Amino acid sequence: MRLRLTLFLLLLLVGLQSCVSKKEIVYLQEYQNNNITKSLQNYEPVIQRDDVLFIQIVTTDPIAASPFNLGMGGEQMAMINLAQGAEPFTYLVAADGTIDMPTIGNVKVEGLTKTQCRILLEEKLAPLLKNPIINIRTVNFRVSVLGEVNRPGIVAKNSDRMTVLEALAGAGDLTIFGKRTNILLIREINGVQSTYTIDLTNANFMQSPYYYLQNNDVLYVEPRAARRDSSAVGANAGIVISAISLLLTAIVLFRR
Repeated sequence: MRLRLTLFLLLLLVGLQSCVSKKEIVYLQEYQNNNITKSLQNYEPVIQRDDVLFIQIVTTDPIAASPFNLGMGGEQMAMINLAQGAEPFTYLVAADGTIDMPTIGNVKVEGLTKTQCRILLEEKLAPLLKNPIINIRTVNFRVSVLGEVNRPGIVAKNSDRMTVLEALAGAGDLTIFGKRTNILLIREINGVQSTYTIDLTNANFMQSPYYYLQNNDVLYVEPRAARRDSSAVGANAGIVISAISLLLTAIVLFRR
């Protein structure tokens, strides 16, 4: 009788340990079993310090535009970059938020969208070039994903936009121990660091200003209480309990 009671308690403990509420695990629960359409925000990221910008200027007179298409390091460095397969038309946004362009000098671009930056450069180049076409994009876009994910580290993308879901997918998704309701986003804007909380189980976060990430954002996935508890008693506690319960089950069966 005592053995059966012990077995029952162990099986109950295993069941409670493995039982996880759907509300704690499922993403975007508003969309579950519903056909819902929402318009996502028309998001365009702003330029920040330490961004590396690909800026290509095209005109009917390529020779006149060539000094602006050399990028960082001048003509010699541009040729080296080309030989190594790197982008030749790149400009680093300095600590003061400017890029240094030939002839027109320092241009303040920090805080501007790519569209605003293009319009500004077109105005500054108008006296020098006829109807310039300017292409701009960020070539060093990356975010850091830490905590309860399968592959923590840097997630990079050759694009100006990355969503929270894309970043988490790039890190191998959350582990079963990741707390989906309390993802910490750390963001630096104009030298000021701010933090925000994201709830992946609530589909409304896709309408928030934090759904699209900015360059150098950091995402931290907090562990659920189950992870903290298992760490306190040992990472293999669940395996040990399961093994004991199976052993006791076998003993009961053989004694019948």
